[in-house]
Amino acid sequence: TRVGSPVNGYFTNMWAGINPATGRSMWLDKNGNITYNPSADDRILFGSNNPNTYGGWNNTFSYKGFSLSGFFQYDYGRRRFDTQLQQEARLGFANQNSLKYFYDNRWTTPGQITFVPRANDATGDQGAASWNTGTRFYGKADYIRLKQVTFAYSFAPDLLKRAKLTSARLYVQGINLWTYTKWPGVDPEFTGGNATVIPQAKNMTVGIQLGF
Repeated sequence: TRVGSPVNGYFTNMWAGINPATGRSMWLDKNGNITYNPSADDRILFGSNNPNTYGGWNNTFSYKGFSLSGFFQYDYGRRRFDTQLQQEARLGFANQNSLKYFYDNRWTTPGQITFVPRANDATGDQGAASWNTGTRFYGKADYIRLKQVTFAYSFAPDLLKRAKLTSARLYVQGINLWTYTKWPGVDPEFTGGNATVIPQAKNMTVGIQLGF
C-alpha cells in the first residue's frame, strides 16, 4: 500500500520477453535496462486487484403476454495473476504436464522469436525462473457477461378462468450464456487464486409456473 497508489496494487518486476539468442527470460531494471537477475529495487507498481468500475444493467421488454428480460454484469480495470496459466507453463521445472502451446512454442534455436523460454527452470542460467517472477502472467480481467436472460409467455385471463387458474406462465431461462473478455484463463470472474477454479456453468431451464 502506497500513498497516491491504489489499494491492492501489484508490486513486481517487469518481464521483458525472451532473448532470441539464448532463450533466457529477460526483465527490466529500475533504469529500463535488460537484466537476468531482477532485484526488489527494480520492482514497479503494475495495476491493481481492484476494478476501476463495475456494475450491471437489467431490463425487461413486454408485448401483450410476452416478456424478455436480461441482466448484464461488467467489471473493468482489474488486473489478475493467472496462477493456472503459470502452473501450466513450468516447462522442465516440475514433473507435471504443461500446456501443449508452451511446448510447441518454446525457444529451441538461436535467433528464434518467441515468448516462451527454453525448457528449463533457469537455474542453470544463473537467472530468475521465468515462470515465477514478474509481470509475465498478469492480465486484464475485464469482462461483460450475460448473467441471465428469460423469455416468457403469460396466458390470458380468459384462458385462466376456464382452467380454474389464477396465473400461468411458460418460460425459458439461460444463465451465463455469453461472456466477452480477453482474460486467457477459464473464467475472469473469480476471487483468490484461480489455479483450481471451475468456470461458471452455462445453464438452460424450461419451466411453467401455475397459480391456483
